[in-house]
Amino acid sequence: MAAGTSLPSLFGRFTALSSERGRLDVTLRCLDDLCTALASERAALGCDIYPLAVIADLLVDLSQHFAAEERDAYFGTIVLEQPSLLPRVVELKAEHDALLRTIAELGTIAADDHRRSELLAPALRMVARLQSHEHAESELLQEYFLVSPPERSRT
Repeated sequence: MAAGTSLPSLFGRFTALSSERGRLDVTLRCLDDLCTALASERAALGCDIYPLAVIADLLVDLSQHFAAEERDAYFGTIVLEQPSLLPRVVELKAEHDALLRTIAELGTIAADDHRRSELLAPALRMVARLQSHEHAESELLQEYFLVSPPERSRT
């Protein structure tokens, strides 16, 4: 990396986001449990599965996770060192906003007892979008780290 940059090594990047990611992983498991329960068409969800609470936690946890990624020390440094990656970073940030809006919409469905049966399909679509988004972020990081340091310092 160029001298003076603050982006941690690949290992450091995961460490820097680990506290947000650890809680997010728990929340994502709860969302998976919720989807499993909804798919099984059980008349009553288990006492530990509250759709509105799971979705509210997901919104908070993903908001914090995305905010950490959007900091200057993360996406900002990538763009500073490799300006050619700016369009992809902009796209990822836009996806952050879209995913958070989708989760808020899931919350609206979960809050309505008459619509709760509609929750499964949009929740599964959101999970698939989130997985695709995480894959795109991983590809961005791979491309960033595969460029040799001297090349990054010349940009």
